[in-house]
Amino acid sequence: MAESSFLKNYDIAEPMLKKIFGNDQRIRIMLCLDDNARFFDDIVEFVEGKEFDVHQDLEALKDAGVVQCVDEIYSLTPRMGVPTVGFIKDFNEIERTYKR
Repeated sequence: MAESSFLKNYDIAEPMLKKIFGNDQRIRIMLCLDDNARFFDDIVEFVEGKEFDVHQDLEALKDAGVVQCVDEIYSLTPRMGVPTVGFIKDFNEIERTYKR
């Protein structure tokens, strides 16, 4: 059976995706921002993380162009938005399936 183009693309994209999304807290941050922009303290509470760690992950997501901060309110960048969060959910499910 020939490998699907999806799996080929997954194999190519996997290292980059894990770098950006491989951290569970970063994924929780993105899911937190899925429906609403939020203040830093709200994000910390939502992900149940330490302030320093959440700050580091938010900076990494900002550097990757996934999250933006305007007037101390964090949100997903317009180009990332809901499709990205759906992709993260799909990516996590695929990863769980292939690790079995």
